Amino acid sequence: RACNWYKKQTPTIINDPKATEAQKKKHHGTRHDLALQKAFSMKPDVIFVASDGEPSKYTDEEVYEILEELVKTTGRRPIINAIAYMADDGQKFMKGLAEKNKGSFREVNP
Repeated sequence: RACNWYKKQTPTIINDPKATEAQKKKHHGTRHDLALQKAFSMKPDVIFVASDGEPSKYTDEEVYEILEELVKTTGRRPIINAIAYMADDGQKFMKGLAEKNKGSFREVNP
């Protein structure tokens, strides 16, 4: 059930002939910066980031800089675990995100 739910969250919905136009428009790229900002607002000890690709608005290095600013602003450095889910790119970024934040990296391709 988890894999079926997750498939509905990925950009593959764009190619699904049964998907509504609203569902197709929901995906606007891979915004790791927004996900990290939201996660940090919850003051977590651990963050799990699951993604299918590289950041879309910012470069890898820019996302790392945004992350460092969040750490400086909040005074917190949570462990960040990264899961590359059905990724065709972005594995290098996700692995770096985990390594820089004492987390684990896994690639999942069901």
